[in-house]
Amino acid sequence: MANALGPGTLTLGATGDMRQFAAHTTATSLVPSYSDGDVLNLLDGSTETEVDEETWALKGTFRQQLETDAIEDWCLTNAGEEMTFTFTPVDSVSKSYTGTVKIRAVNIGGDVKTKNTSDFSFPLNGRPTIGT
Repeated sequence: MANALGPGTLTLGATGDMRQFAAHTTATSLVPSYSDGDVLNLLDGSTETEVDEETWALKGTFRQQLETDAIEDWCLTNAGEEMTFTFTPVDSVSKSYTGTVKIRAVNIGGDVKTKNTSDFSFPLNGRPTIGT
């Protein structure tokens, strides 16, 4: 049986300094990317293929708060920092994904008289870990 995303949780940072994203997040996903290894032509006429590369990112969209302690300000303040995350897509399933991401700044502002959103994409160190 397929489950819809949510209600769930998304937290970033260490215990005691953890930032909750879920209350403002409208989309969240762990996204893999792949690049095939390049083929190198060698002088002797042979070829060598480099190893394929797999990378992951924690991506999503959140509603901007534009107030004190806003998520978009937190992203700007912590840009470049590596932080742990826990993503629980559906609370009732008791399965979560954890790992370490590098925080990136996001857009701030947008259209006038609109509840603006920011897309985020935080690259992972390695693959996410599945937990229960």
